[in-house]
Amino acid sequence: MNVIELRQVLIIAKRWDVLIQKIRQCHSKHTLMKNVLQDTANVILYADMIVELEKEINNLIVQLNIDLISDDTTLFERQREEFFSNLMKLISTLRQINSKLKDLLPFRLDIEKLEEELKKKVTRLGDQLLTIASKTDLSQQDSDKFRMYYNHLLSFDRHVRMSDFDVRHMLDMAEEKILDKVIFLSREIAASGSDVAKVAEMLIKMKFFAENLSMFDSKINAEIDEALKAYKIKVHTKAFMQLPIVLEKTDIGSRLIAEHACLAGEDWRRRREKMQKQDDIEYMLKELDGDDIATEVLRTCYHTFRQTYDGLISQHLDSLDKMSDAEPNLDILISEIKVLVGTVVQKHCNTVRWNHSFKKNIPVLLAHIFALWTLKNTQHYNAMRGIEAARAYLLMPHVGQVIAIFRILGIGYNEHDDLMNNLVQIGTGEASAWETKANNLRAFMNTIGPKGGMGAEAIEIGLWHAVKESEMPDSISQVILIGDAPANTESEVRQKRARFGEAYWEKTRFGKPTYYTHELQKLKSKNIPVHAFYLTRHAKDNFKQIANETRGRCERLNIHSLEGAESLTDFVTEEVLRKAAGDQGDAAVELYRKTYKTFTF
Repeated sequence: MNVIELRQVLIIAKRWDVLIQKIRQCHSKHTLMKNVLQDTANVILYADMIVELEKEINNLIVQLNIDLISDDTTLFERQREEFFSNLMKLISTLRQINSKLKDLLPFRLDIEKLEEELKKKVTRLGDQLLTIASKTDLSQQDSDKFRMYYNHLLSFDRHVRMSDFDVRHMLDMAEEKILDKVIFLSREIAASGSDVAKVAEMLIKMKFFAENLSMFDSKINAEIDEALKAYKIKVHTKAFMQLPIVLEKTDIGSRLIAEHACLAGEDWRRRREKMQKQDDIEYMLKELDGDDIATEVLRTCYHTFRQTYDGLISQHLDSLDKMSDAEPNLDILISEIKVLVGTVVQKHCNTVRWNHSFKKNIPVLLAHIFALWTLKNTQHYNAMRGIEAARAYLLMPHVGQVIAIFRILGIGYNEHDDLMNNLVQIGTGEASAWETKANNLRAFMNTIGPKGGMGAEAIEIGLWHAVKESEMPDSISQVILIGDAPANTESEVRQKRARFGEAYWEKTRFGKPTYYTHELQKLKSKNIPVHAFYLTRHAKDNFKQIANETRGRCERLNIHSLEGAESLTDFVTEEVLRKAAGDQGDAAVELYRKTYKTFTF
């Protein structure tokens, strides 16, 4: 509504209103006058204009008086932002009408009263928000309501401007009350000593706030990281070692381990500690079986590798500030790798030929490459920097990986230079990519997928990622799907995305919503099977449909048992072998089954 133009029209209509009415009362048979009278009859009288304007104003007032919260504004951020933007437009229009048309209206438009009523509504929302924020503990329902009130007040604050009314103060007070709870829990952790169960309980409460009050998640997660680091420094290492063991028993505890470097590092250190043979070359050589093995050559090369690797790691880590989180500068190490590669590799057209000096320098080159890998993955070490035995948190190569590369590159043979058959039996958990301990598998499972738990699973995102991977040069050949609930329906995708709002999703890789059947068709068109493991009967039918659609396999997986973990390991290994071996796939699978629990390279 253009109020300024409307004022001009009303002034003109009022000025000529008496004349128009008199002309309408005239009667004439003259043709020219008849036309004038007919045209005059089509002119809207001033009084009629005022009646229509009053109707329009009342309509605006009705729109202003509707509830500030609805299902649409709760579920969808875009609708919420549009609602409050339109609300401001309504207020501005009414203000203009009151300012520009006051002397023309036959009634009084009390805009101040209307704005005061709106302020009362918003204040009630703020009171409800602060009531929840003031509670000692928040339930899931409390968290849902907190997000609802907070998000609506935040949208109001973005779009609506009213004199002497500060919504931001309400939001800041609510945030302060929530963060006070988090800080209190952090202090409780510091005061808990070696009571690991209590510490775990406090951490889970903190993580609950982070996951359910996403507007504060970065601040809360940072507080969790600081609390963990301080606790690690304060208590004996043995006490801290027990923390991941307690946390991994719950879903939210498992997410704590996965998402916080201090706990993830401790979990890694525990796993590494169990790999007692990680650096044992004698154990590896004893178990190694294959063609034409030069044991002494492998032993000597490994010692050269290890000495060089340890020296590089020490050199770079010792140069760091022990109380700083700065990443190591790897430019020099990268340059050294380039020099080594440049001196040992000779290029002829499209082929690469290795001379004697290449093989001689492979252990040194490999040490540099693995050192770069270790130093590029120091997140767990950084979390523990300045603490005794911090190096136990570094990712380091297993002796089996090193020997495997030696043999692949032709090192460790008496007479042959080509790749030969090699087989070594390694204890469970040694250099293995799949978990074979049931509770570890379960912890791994709990770190996969969306946070929280909102019924059906975001399988569409997993399949979307698989489709993206299939578009890469080194494409995937199959997909493994594991879950305890069926895929989201299209309506569930919309509703769950609305929990965080489209503005949130647009800042991520998942800006455009999708549906699992759409992504499934893309995989099917590329002949990429999806092998599905369902953990509950609830997911069985949907998972069978997904597997059948892509000619994949579907089986039940019991993650609570050792057999379940072993079944998954076998399944994945068999399908990888079946794909990799081409026409000999079935034979490769049979060979694997005969040599069960072996690690090959």
